[in-house]
Amino acid sequence: MIRRRSMLFSARLSIRQIDSVSECRDAVGVLERHSAVALHFEGAPLGRFGRLLSVQAALPSTVFVFDASKGEIARCLCRVLSNREILKVVHDSRDAASHVLHHYGATMQSVYDTQLAYALLLERRNLIPYLAPLSELVKLYLPAVFIKHRIDRLLSFASPSPIAPPPPSADTHHFSLDDSPAPTPTSTSTTTISSSSNESHPAHIPGMSCHMAQPLLLAQAAHRVIHLQAVMRALAIDIGDPTGDAVVHRTAQACASYLGLNGDLRSADPRQLQYGKHIDAMMVSRHSGAAFFRLNAPMRGVVTSDDSLRHFDDVMPGDVAACEVRGLTSCGQFVQLERRNAANLFYDLRQQKVRELPSLEEAQQRRSQPDDSSHRELSQLLLGRKMMGDRPQTPPNPKVRKLLHPAIEKLPKQTREKRSGSAPQPYLGQRVYKAGKRGAFKIRTRLPRKTHDDDGRNKF
Repeated sequence: MIRRRSMLFSARLSIRQIDSVSECRDAVGVLERHSAVALHFEGAPLGRFGRLLSVQAALPSTVFVFDASKGEIARCLCRVLSNREILKVVHDSRDAASHVLHHYGATMQSVYDTQLAYALLLERRNLIPYLAPLSELVKLYLPAVFIKHRIDRLLSFASPSPIAPPPPSADTHHFSLDDSPAPTPTSTSTTTISSSSNESHPAHIPGMSCHMAQPLLLAQAAHRVIHLQAVMRALAIDIGDPTGDAVVHRTAQACASYLGLNGDLRSADPRQLQYGKHIDAMMVSRHSGAAFFRLNAPMRGVVTSDDSLRHFDDVMPGDVAACEVRGLTSCGQFVQLERRNAANLFYDLRQQKVRELPSLEEAQQRRSQPDDSSHRELSQLLLGRKMMGDRPQTPPNPKVRKLLHPAIEKLPKQTREKRSGSAPQPYLGQRVYKAGKRGAFKIRTRLPRKTHDDDGRNKF
């Protein structure tokens, strides 16, 4: 994998917290003047039945942190989300698109999903695709930033503290990205924080105004979005898609298939997932002993047994598979899944996918009609390939078709007749092998003196 140093952002980044509708309208007006915006969504949990807490939007020099727990602010943001002229750079946009559609009736347009872009890059390099986290992409394409700011620890911390510091009264923060110590604030309305701060991780306090005002949480929110556009530019170069149209189209297809996933589920109550219920699941990751799925619901699907895992050999991360419910875990957060109609499934080595066997009645019916097309379909199903009679035939040569035309009674005589029991008579242009020359040959330009002497030793 190619690693490169990319141009980063300015040394100081302004972070603005938006918690009123008037401020949100002003911020949306600023975002609409740009052609690309990096976004990140946080919820509890984020999805169709979840609750949206905050939205971070990053520009080259400013990060807006919106208090999306207030419905008016979230509806105001839909102007940017549904605008086709603004490219939205998001990492893992499926749950966010599902929440926006089912809660606010808006469809996210022109979305560039960096997670799907990296999966597309792996496919084009004939590698096994998977859904990579944001920290892995930052480590791959921005190694200096990853080492300097410890992105993996900053984006994955969740250690609660029993006592959280009171939130400051500032509305605007300046985020220092240098190794040098942060300057002293000149007033109470401006606070400078250092990305290399060693203070303990505070607890997650419900409510955005108290949760996002803490310095370390602001640093976490900023780092989730400020690197997305740099990662997008690096991915566009590796994929060979400078305009991003291929990834935007792939993102639209993935979100469309995920938005309609399990539309019959009316609530987040796990009791409606009875044993044997048919549901669709999108594979997120797969390990040696388990596979995890998304259901477009707060619960997550899981497959742990080896017998069940072998039925998902053809399913890659990001694909949707038809499954059945086999039970709920004791914690109530995971649903045990099994491939639908697993007893009649087999893995076709020719087509490299799991297929379903026909029923006994269908097989007997097709066998009783050997000349019917159903018999050929059954043979194709069992053999994994088309029969000889079903292969498309090449069109006949027009010259041969003219010779075989029924108006012609007999074929024309051959121009070169062979003598019975002997070599063909010599003719001009014939290849003649030289005696004792180890396979060297010459082309006959004149006929020999004796017509029947064809030993190649004639002088002419």
